Amino acid sequence: MSLEQVSQIAEIASVLLVPASLIFVGMQMRQTHAIERANAQRHVLTQWQEWLKSIAGDADMFADVRDCMHDYLGSSEFKRHRFFAWAFESLWIAEQTLYQWNEGLINEKPFVGSIDAVLAIISTPGGRQWWVDAQKLVGGDIRDFLAGRLAGDEHSPQLPFYELATHFRAPQAQSAPAASS
Repeated sequence: MSLEQVSQIAEIASVLLVPASLIFVGMQMRQTHAIERANAQRHVLTQWQEWLKSIAGDADMFADVRDCMHDYLGSSEFKRHRFFAWAFESLWIAEQTLYQWNEGLINEKPFVGSIDAVLAIISTPGGRQWWVDAQKLVGGDIRDFLAGRLAGDEHSPQLPFYELATHFRAPQAQSAPAASS
């Protein structure tokens, strides 16, 4: 085999290997994106799990949150501080999911669930009072997004769930048993 024939074979091989290597790089990029997406979703779910645990195992914290959802401004300063920290954490998580959603790193359901959780808090009487101050302290992207959802903006995904807010009712006064005659 002559040197010219070897050169032609090498050229043909390189022409075939370049597209093959590009396909391989594309497959690697797709796999890396899938791994990053799974990690981002796992992180979001872990954050929400920790957020829920913060009140699930603490009856006093749960009572403070419940009371502030009913009347944030009428609650004690201590309760307002606890509620503010708890509710603002949900806002931070939702902000992260908004950015991850925009980057294609999480699926729709974790994103919608994150936004729904914050909207459920804001939709309570105390949550509306809290939101007046909280919206001044959060990033403009999430503030504007939530404001759009609260205003019924059709460009934001439709969010189906506000039931969470109904589970946080003000404590009912104990009624005295009826006197028997």
